[in-house]
Amino acid sequence: MIQSVERAIAILRCFENHEELGVTEISALVGLNKSTAFGLINTLRNEKLLQADERSGKLRLGFGLLRLSENVKHDLRNICTLYINQLLYNTKETVNLAVRDGDNAIFIEKKESLHVMRISTTVSQPIPLYCTAAGKAILSGLEDIEIQDYLKRVRFKPFTEKTVRSKSLFKIF
Repeated sequence: MIQSVERAIAILRCFENHEELGVTEISALVGLNKSTAFGLINTLRNEKLLQADERSGKLRLGFGLLRLSENVKHDLRNICTLYINQLLYNTKETVNLAVRDGDNAIFIEKKESLHVMRISTTVSQPIPLYCTAAGKAILSGLEDIEIQDYLKRVRFKPFTEKTVRSKSLFKIF
């Protein structure tokens, strides 16, 4: 493994749980001295993978990552577009395309219905598998041992009053 690449990735991963961070916060989160973190951050900024807020000076993910992520989803979206459009036409309901990313579902495409009342999802935002229909559908395709391993790892956090809050209430049919 190349240590500097691992460190740069660790810096980017800080933003999985934080929208904006300062250099000092990032260096503490990844366990690097401030000067090392600063050098890596500047490289990531030059590559447009991080950007600084003009007012606060704090860092956030840059548009370079968005451009790269479009290439990741492109092939799958191309394959599924016809089916997504047909499903939207047939059901008149919002259609989401989600993939598994570890213990999360990530919506990579959506076509919204024209109904005033509809489910709102955000493309590219990871959501725990246990608290979304798409995530439960993904889990239902796993082997029993994989589901048991998942249930050992997951900490149920309520997102709404209807979110499953415990392993005993969580069932996959």
